[in-house]
Amino acid sequence: MVETLSTWLGKLGLDRYTRLFESHGIDMQSLPLLTENDLAVLGVLLGHRKLLLQAIAALNTRTSTDRSFQEDSFLSEGSSIAERR
Repeated sequence: MVETLSTWLGKLGLDRYTRLFESHGIDMQSLPLLTENDLAVLGVLLGHRKLLLQAIAALNTRTSTDRSFQEDSFLSEGSSIAERR
């Protein structure tokens, strides 16, 4: 299931930033590229910047873990196919 920016911000209690982010073309794909300075320029409050950066870091960790799992699964499937031949 793909999470939307609005849903993700809502879970953080920061859904007030949804329209701001969307108006600047920020989505779940560009979110990990944001820096603290970017958030400050957008007018995100300091405490909210810290929460967002922490959540983005956790999102990056979860995404890379998901990718590793998918790659491992693909490799396992490929191995079993090769073994059957």
